[in-house]
Amino acid sequence: MSNEQWITAEELLQKLENDPVYQQKMADKRQRRGARQARYDADAERLTADLLAVGCAENLDQMVNSPKRLAAPVVGVLLDHLNKCKESANREFIVRALGGAEVPFDGTALTQCFEEDNWDYGDVRWVILNTISIVRPTGIDDWLRQLIKNDYWKDQLQKLGYPMSRIR
Repeated sequence: MSNEQWITAEELLQKLENDPVYQQKMADKRQRRGARQARYDADAERLTADLLAVGCAENLDQMVNSPKRLAAPVVGVLLDHLNKCKESANREFIVRALGGAEVPFDGTALTQCFEEDNWDYGDVRWVILNTISIVRPTGIDDWLRQLIKNDYWKDQLQKLGYPMSRIR
């Protein structure tokens, strides 16, 4: 039999409330969250202003969830902001929104994002490949040829419906 003594949730909360190490960890966590929110807000504010300048009043969430196709000027703004965003969640939403582009665009910014994927918001590479499969951006054939040398990424592109015959 163990010598452990059970404590109630109330007792645990009281211990944590009086534990300076735990309290410091929580304060640090709040500070990190606040800094992340500030980066998120700053990214969103700059993007919103630039989208309004080209006549687009939709936010990223609306773009991602709308069946409406994105005009070239809007796509240009999104591409411009893709690698400028400091917060990875915004970058992911930009990549998803680009899946609604009306016409193919130069996909170099997507490939740069894919290669720089060190985001703290999970692996967004699949989202990038999904957008590439939907829109079929231009200017990335050499990059795709290199990518499919890796069986995993080749398999992912095939699962997403990208026609391997386009990659020569």
